[in-house]
Amino acid sequence: ATFCKRGVNIISSIITTVREQIIHNLDQNVMKGPSVWPSPNLVQDGRDSDIIRETMSKFINNRNLRGNTALLSAITNHCSVETLKLLLENGADPRIRVKINGNTALDLAISFKRGVNFISPIITTVRQQIMH
Repeated sequence: ATFCKRGVNIISSIITTVREQIIHNLDQNVMKGPSVWPSPNLVQDGRDSDIIRETMSKFINNRNLRGNTALLSAITNHCSVETLKLLLENGADPRIRVKINGNTALDLAISFKRGVNFISPIITTVRQQIMH
């Protein structure tokens, strides 16, 4: 996993939360009847990245107690380009605004004077979202 400068491991915490939710869902399925999954160990061992990615995409844009998404928090914490790309590739929406001031991910990246390598993936993702 990629770390932000301040030592915040955002991706790891997202994946951990997703795994816990999937395992919880698997347990619920087992309690209610036969599970469609061959083994919960596939998820626990991290071997089923498609399931993790699909589940992560369902809540990656949820807001924390401060009203920020994972993407907005990552940018605020000066995350690496790799972390930014990983969040965007997994469904983080750069058009969501900070509740307090209305800034988007692009606004934050510009205000923190991030370079073109950082800003470009945000612009590309917004363009792709608009086109679809």
